[in-house]
Amino acid sequence: VNVILVSQANGKLQFLCQREQTDINMKNIAQSIFPVINGKGGGNEKQAQGGGEAKTITSEALLTMLLHQIR
Repeated sequence: VNVILVSQANGKLQFLCQREQTDINMKNIAQSIFPVINGKGGGNEKQAQGGGEAKTITSEALLTMLLHQIR
C-alpha cells in the first residue's frame, strides 16, 4: 500500500508519501521533488514529507509526478 497526500494553499505546496511493503524508497522520491518546488523536507525509506513553492507547478502536477515515480 502506498499513500500520497498533496496540498496547495497560499502559494505553498506540501506533500507526504508513505509505503507499507514495497521496494520503493520514499526519501529518494522526495529528494527528486525538492528542486522542482524549491523546497525541503526529509524522511526515510518508508515515509517522507516536504514542502515548497507553488510557483512553477500545481498540486495536480506534483501528484502526477509522485505517482509516476512510484509505479
